[in-house]
Amino acid sequence: AADREEALKTAVIESQRCGRIVRNLLRFARHEPTARWVEDVTLLVSRAVELARAYVIEAGGQLQTSIGDEPLYAMISPIELEQALVNLIRNAAESLEGSGRIEVQTTRLEDIVEIEVRDDGRGIHDEELSHVFEPFYTARLRDGGTGLGLSFAHGVATGHGGELLLDSSPEKGTRVRLRLQLLSPPEHPAREMLPLS
Repeated sequence: AADREEALKTAVIESQRCGRIVRNLLRFARHEPTARWVEDVTLLVSRAVELARAYVIEAGGQLQTSIGDEPLYAMISPIELEQALVNLIRNAAESLEGSGRIEVQTTRLEDIVEIEVRDDGRGIHDEELSHVFEPFYTARLRDGGTGLGLSFAHGVATGHGGELLLDSSPEKGTRVRLRLQLLSPPEHPAREMLPLS
């Protein structure tokens, strides 16, 4: 009975989370602003990694991290950024084709944080590279790909005043780097809200 109750609680929490993701996806599609506040990007990256870990294992991959302990604060929509990172890790897992390694790393570059997701999967051909950020473009249509993973992550990065950089070679893997502007230390009181406007 206790196991069943715990499973139901988990189902409720996950369905609420899915609801937030769908609402944010709809806002993203309509170019509507989402609420943002000051959040520790380091913790958020760790959370996204844990959310995606089971998917990577199921795909036959190994997930390695180099995230660090330093709090890195930015004005963000946490649910958007978390979903963007989960998408990037899932994309990497799907490129492994049964085995391989994914590395997630955060690096501070002065007032910028760079979140890197690197895999040794099948890579992306040159003719596909120019289309990967287009909504609904996918080379994996027969495998159930939606073509929203990279376009969503790109939209989240640019919507936050950052950028998404992608390097890839066929059969050698892919490296995606999401860069965001950090706040300087005096600017991060706990959970300062940015009004919707």
